[in-house]
Amino acid sequence: MPDFFSCRSGRVLIALFALLAAPLAVAQSELAVAPGVGTLNETIAGDIDRPADRVYVLERGGSYAVTGEITNEGFVLRLRAADGEGPRPVIYPGPEQGSRFFRLLGDASFDGLYVLGVRESGAVSGIPIAVQGEGQRLDIDDSVFEGARSRFFEIDAADTRVYVRNSQFRNFIRTEILSSNGRAFDYRDKSAKTLLIENTSFLGINGYIVRYDGPVIERFVFNHNTVHTTSNEVTTSSLGTRVVEYEVTNNLFVNVHAPGQAPAERPDGILSVNAFEGSGFFEADRQITIANNDLFTSQDLLDFYEERGQAGDPLVPFQLIQPSSQDFIEGSNVATATDNINVPVSFAAPPSLEDYIAWLAAIRDGAAEPPTWAFGSDNALFPAEQPLPEDLSYGTDSPAYTAAEGGFPVGDLNWFPERKAAWEAGGGAVPTEGGPDASGFALHGTYPNPSAGAVTVRFDLDAPGTVSARVFDLLGREVLSSPPQAVSAGAGQLVSLDASALPAGLYLYRVTAETGGSLRSQTGRLTLAR
Repeated sequence: MPDFFSCRSGRVLIALFALLAAPLAVAQSELAVAPGVGTLNETIAGDIDRPADRVYVLERGGSYAVTGEITNEGFVLRLRAADGEGPRPVIYPGPEQGSRFFRLLGDASFDGLYVLGVRESGAVSGIPIAVQGEGQRLDIDDSVFEGARSRFFEIDAADTRVYVRNSQFRNFIRTEILSSNGRAFDYRDKSAKTLLIENTSFLGINGYIVRYDGPVIERFVFNHNTVHTTSNEVTTSSLGTRVVEYEVTNNLFVNVHAPGQAPAERPDGILSVNAFEGSGFFEADRQITIANNDLFTSQDLLDFYEERGQAGDPLVPFQLIQPSSQDFIEGSNVATATDNINVPVSFAAPPSLEDYIAWLAAIRDGAAEPPTWAFGSDNALFPAEQPLPEDLSYGTDSPAYTAAEGGFPVGDLNWFPERKAAWEAGGGAVPTEGGPDASGFALHGTYPNPSAGAVTVRFDLDAPGTVSARVFDLLGREVLSSPPQAVSAGAGQLVSLDASALPAGLYLYRVTAETGGSLRSQTGRLTLAR
């Protein structure tokens, strides 16, 4: 198989899905950045007359040492790899740079990059990127993020929208202790609009993929991802009590919470949801779906558990769903868990667990100085290893190969380029709702979703205007529309639809706003359930 990221499939979506907005991808005004120490800082800081659609283009194979915090107050920061083949440009902290080297105060996008939170000395950053702009949007595509002792992305602002696709998060490790540090996304006490992660792989994550302790997260979508070896659960349990729309679907989970647990009648699970404890919504507003996921423990880790048991330290794997969450789902009208499996697969080139297991044994034995571990060559994180060493594709004869929705493979479809192209051509991507267009029109989805009839669409509009909504089936036929209605400017505008006459299923809706003689449209996804 070619390098995991070398074949970016053409996004041949069906015509209806082409209506979906891609707001941060419209920029045309490019500025090339030469590799070197401090050149990225100098180029961004010196771009005094930058146009609103500026994109900073980094040279493939180039190295960019950051010599001061890169920030973007008052403008959208777009960083992209140059077109063509070749290794990703690598961004990393210079020798004198502190732990954090990005402080994002406005919308931002990373496309085709390798962001390495490691200095040339091998020292690993604690928190490489802070997101600190309220209502900020962050788009990540086709990028690699490696090396963080505490968390790679610290979300320290309310009501953010984060969209992650076709990327890889690697080696977020703490080797001196067994802790929850080494997280991908850390929200702490902030509310959030959306966190969507799709067709992305996580390898060697010590902590949670998502720590969330805020008052409410409106939308969490974790779809078609591959997770290989973490030392904690997928998210903190608080996320599952403060989320409104929760979709964990079509994922491949391998060795999640690899340290295991003591045998119990009902083993703990890697996913946790429960009754709503958040703010601003009600239990009836929620949609919780855990479906078409595969969870298994690799044989080398099972062998380690058996050895520990023989030595008087019995261990067993985690299951998919927490027992208390299973009880909640069984008694809930808003939660479902279906078509999840426990099927081992044989990867083409998996990471070696030898060093991880040696470390875990030392931790359990109370060693004062446990050994180190990392996935890749010789436990070294600097320089960035390209192409990436693993291949997490697996055989077509495995039941997991057709276990995802639509008969696709579970896990990150970038490991199966032909199947991903077919998935995209069939409109498989989760719509990226919530992105403002260039003039301030932002769609925030529907509630309830799924709906049994009455549907309310939420959106922001920067000027008074006239708004209408249309609903389409997946063949592109218009099946419902609302009459135009006048709305005022501001956040949290609403338009209602009566979909009670439509059959259950998946639909797309398109909202069109006319303001000042101009028309603007955005499209989202709607599920009707009966």
